[in-house]
Amino acid sequence: MNQINRIRTIEVTKDIYAVITPAAGLDITDAGMMDNFSNSAYINRGEGLICDTFFDLPHARDLRDFCVKQSGHAPKYVINTHGHWDHFWGNQVNFDKLGIKGSPTAELVFNNAPALLIGDRRMGLIKYVMSLMNGARLGVGAQSVGLAEAAYREALEYAKQREQFGKAIIRFPQVYEMLGTMKAKIDATRSLLYETTRFVDLYKTYDSISKERQLTSEERQDMKYSQRCADMMTPMLKLFASEYANQVAYDSIQVHGGSGFMKEYKCERLYRDARILSIYEGTSQLQVVAAIRFIGNGAYLKRIEEYEAMPLDESLMPLRSRIDKMKESYLKIVETADKFGTTSEAYDFLARRMVEAMGHLIMSHLLLQDCNRSMESGNCNFMNSCKIMIALGEAEIAKILTFVENFKEEDLQMYN
Repeated sequence: MNQINRIRTIEVTKDIYAVITPAAGLDITDAGMMDNFSNSAYINRGEGLICDTFFDLPHARDLRDFCVKQSGHAPKYVINTHGHWDHFWGNQVNFDKLGIKGSPTAELVFNNAPALLIGDRRMGLIKYVMSLMNGARLGVGAQSVGLAEAAYREALEYAKQREQFGKAIIRFPQVYEMLGTMKAKIDATRSLLYETTRFVDLYKTYDSISKERQLTSEERQDMKYSQRCADMMTPMLKLFASEYANQVAYDSIQVHGGSGFMKEYKCERLYRDARILSIYEGTSQLQVVAAIRFIGNGAYLKRIEEYEAMPLDESLMPLRSRIDKMKESYLKIVETADKFGTTSEAYDFLARRMVEAMGHLIMSHLLLQDCNRSMESGNCNFMNSCKIMIALGEAEIAKILTFVENFKEEDLQMYN
């Protein structure tokens, strides 16, 4: 920031982000941060916020003086250019975390602090926060793919160099199976990431155009479709990319053996950094809650039918047939779960299994299309990953089907 008075504008949201109180957790509606919605509002919750920040103010003390001059209040903590907390009053707080230590996380405590209401009333949660969270989840999906790729490369390089029993460990089936599965999961989630961001780009582009001119009927329809697809793909991306990143980081350490447990190897840090991915910006369990409604209304299934209608090289049809059989099993899973009633506790209990089965279908189709496109260009870099993910999907969906078909509502008592 070049001018300190820019702190008063909405641009501050680019530098500091805080939405959740420790007491409210994921229930944002219970945050209770704003006590008075008048023009001179005050944030009046003493518990504070957990906040990841990249706040860069060259003149932190000037900010304190500015706030005192404007409102009579000084901020409790401000981060300076070196990433340390300047202590104005109160106790210093900076959490010592398991991972992502390069991003400082701290508690912000507000007590009768002046605040400005930005945007329209009653739109904060249903529009602004949800839009913010979807964007953040997209970012975490990309972060997860990047971390998984880094962990895979560390494992691959180590497996090529490390020798046991007279040969590199990458030549042992137990090791190259892990490496092949790691790469397949990364290719699958990267394809899912590109698919999701494509829909987001289309929606955002139409939205930007609509501010300059009126959209045609066809453009409005395409914009709504893109937004709907972005909404349903985002939780699927966040769920699978973050979970796979944890699995890949875990396997990366396994490939390294005892050396991977030492801090001198990068895989140790990647393993710690990966753990937050399935937690922040909405846990994996919350992504299931967001995704399950698209199972119920058939939106995912409609997208699968669109994949099926896409042209495909004749040599790939046997793989398509295997995916079609996976779809048949998926339909049986949903049909069986529906018998409990979509509002029942049993249906909620089975929700993750339905979402995961659909996720395998989507990723299998995406990799199959990747194979089709790469064959047109004279190579097929995705063939192995496609075959591995289809095999993995077949096994996982068969397992899910067996569980769901044998599940009884009274079984809930075993877990509760």
